[in-house]
Amino acid sequence: MGRAVLANQFVRTARRSADASELDRELALLDSWEGFSINAVCRHSQGRPLQAVGQAAFERYGLLVRLGVPTAAMQRFLATVESHYL
Repeated sequence: MGRAVLANQFVRTARRSADASELDRELALLDSWEGFSINAVCRHSQGRPLQAVGQAAFERYGLLVRLGVPTAAMQRFLATVESHYL
């Protein structure tokens, strides 16, 4: 996967490929103060920006492996948190 992270599989499965590539581009700017738009992430992740950004950050920094967190558990956690603040 490399530095670009690319849109995570969880969010990607529910979207068209055009949205997936746009989300990939946006998530590649995750560490940037300029150019990153949470509004674009929201639009291209079908209104699930926390899931998209959360999973991208966990993958980018190797936190799933480092902390021993199963991917499915992290996805459920992010989905649950996101469902309670919307």
